Amino acid sequence: MAAMRCTFACMAVTVLVLGCGPRGRVITLSPLDNLVVVENIEKLHGSDSKVVIQAAKDLDDYSDPVIAQALVDQLAHPDADVRVQIVESLARIGEAAVEPLVARLESPGSAALKGAVLALDLIGDERAVEPLIELLRKNIIASIHIFNALKSIGEPSIEPLVALLDDVDPNVRLAGARALGHLGSEQACVPLVGLLGEGVESTAMLELIISMGQKPVPALIGALGSSDVTVRELAAIALERITITHWHPDLPAALVKVLDDESTTVRLHAAIALGRTREKEAVPPLIGLLKDEDARVCKAAAASLAQLEDPAALPRLIDYLVSLKNDPWFGAVPAIKTLLAHAHEEQEAEVALALTKLTGHDDVRLRAAAADLMGELPTEDSLDHLLELMRSIDDLVRQYARPAIGKVVRALAEKGEVESILTDMSHDDSYAVREICVGLMAELKGEKAVEPLKKFLSDKDYRVVSKAALLLHGLGDGSGVAPLVKMLKSDQESAVMQAWDALDRMGELNTEKILLAGTKAKKPFMRASAVTLLGKKKEPKHIPAIAKLLSDKELLVAEAAAWSLGHMGKPAAIKPLVKALKSASGPHDAAAKALVTIGPASIKRVIGALTSKNRATLVHAAHVLEKIGGWESVGPLSKLIKGKDQHVRDAARRALKAITCTDLGEDHAKWKKWLDEGNLSGKGCVSDKAKSIEKLM
Repeated sequence: MAAMRCTFACMAVTVLVLGCGPRGRVITLSPLDNLVVVENIEKLHGSDSKVVIQAAKDLDDYSDPVIAQALVDQLAHPDADVRVQIVESLARIGEAAVEPLVARLESPGSAALKGAVLALDLIGDERAVEPLIELLRKNIIASIHIFNALKSIGEPSIEPLVALLDDVDPNVRLAGARALGHLGSEQACVPLVGLLGEGVESTAMLELIISMGQKPVPALIGALGSSDVTVRELAAIALERITITHWHPDLPAALVKVLDDESTTVRLHAAIALGRTREKEAVPPLIGLLKDEDARVCKAAAASLAQLEDPAALPRLIDYLVSLKNDPWFGAVPAIKTLLAHAHEEQEAEVALALTKLTGHDDVRLRAAAADLMGELPTEDSLDHLLELMRSIDDLVRQYARPAIGKVVRALAEKGEVESILTDMSHDDSYAVREICVGLMAELKGEKAVEPLKKFLSDKDYRVVSKAALLLHGLGDGSGVAPLVKMLKSDQESAVMQAWDALDRMGELNTEKILLAGTKAKKPFMRASAVTLLGKKKEPKHIPAIAKLLSDKELLVAEAAAWSLGHMGKPAAIKPLVKALKSASGPHDAAAKALVTIGPASIKRVIGALTSKNRATLVHAAHVLEKIGGWESVGPLSKLIKGKDQHVRDAARRALKAITCTDLGEDHAKWKKWLDEGNLSGKGCVSDKAKSIEKLM
């Protein structure tokens, strides 16, 4: 150490720091200063981290390569806080630290290497470019710290990185491209775009280019003219993605030029991007694209026309709508709806006339589309056509006409034109129109609708009565209960179900009594409906009543009872379901499904069913065990393997395979040996299943 002190003392008279240091003052080393420097360098080798950190801070006023080297030697210090301070001190020393830091890049040691790169990042000296790029080449896996350092250095990094793009190693090319992307320089865009279409790198290049925002747009526009179709496609994809957040004045014209490209991908993404440019000049070419041979391109053109909000496109969109007989909602209907919001009266009238013609079209989907769109045109003429469509026998047409009628009536109500409309609708021959009227009347008139709604309680259609009763109940009037109870005596199953459902939703106290009485009704559909609704309540007290129907002579009723017990999911339902499973002619399939729904709690009783002599019972019991597991069922199931019935053997084999993850076929001896060897308590999925089942049990 004395020799070191002498060396630094001898150097003192020759070391001069030129310029201002990081703290804003010029440092010239005197003999006394050298002694302080030597002492601080000695402290860098100490074991006390706080002392080392302070020494590093005291040394960073001296812009001297020797001092920088002493600090660089400590970049591998075991204390992270020390390493952080060393990096900061080297950054403050600045240019004098570059050469020692560059030399450190050639030595192993991840912590020191990282520190050297971080320090070079903070200094930003171009002498570090080549060593950093060489490090990038060696590491292959690009480091964000190297990227940051090259970015800090700036323009001098670009040309050497561009040279990496010609490297024979694709990993090196990719690392160079990522570094260029991180720099975000416009100068780097052209070479990066040039890599599009280069095999496996294309996807990575695409994401890099997109991440650079607006800068690569000119280069991408140039790539749209490439003779390579892959390059054109990737360029179009990139421009479409970039237009989500960025706009460029040259984009609209460039995108319009490629709307006739031979590639569907180019046309598709160019059409999408044009909508985001918000440029009206794109409207005519997009209208022309509605006749494209590819349906996806047409849809994209329609969506972009909607984004451009120019109602001038409406006539052509109607033509496009008519051409889409298989699916008018594939772009056309949404676009027309959007543009109608920006149309003036003459344009609306033109669309209304076209839609009126469509209401009589042979294609049911076009009539439905016309109904959907008429909801955007709130006029009495539109309402008349919609009411006519509501009388259609086609469910699809009524499906779209129903909400459209509501839209139009609500809009007309705001103009004070609703009273006569509702009156006319209330006398319409179609129950569907009257049902809509009931809902709109309650919505628009509130408490004033009570008396008019009561008139609907005597309607000839049970759906109208049911809806009126529910709405009256919501308005605090209970006069709909009696008609619903009367409806329970109907011969129509759907009417009975609707009445029960309405009474249940209204919370009437006698609903459960009515349902329990329904389980004893003479008509099978009544019993089935009652037991289904009881099951939906999930009340354990109803299990005995439901269980009785498992032995109903009508399979429809018995299956409904099994479904209800499974839906309830209560352990008390297991015994009657297994009993049904074991019966000679019970609802075996429905009972099995119910037991699977209830889950592992059913295992023990289902195993008991494996002693049955009924083939259907054995097959369905095995199926239940296949679905819910049950390691204790392996023995009983293996006995079924030696039975005579092939259906039973197949069911047992499937269950054993599912439970044990082992397939020993139909050889009972092999299964017995497997069991005797203690495999049930051994390794594999059996022990795992056993643990999970035990936990559930």
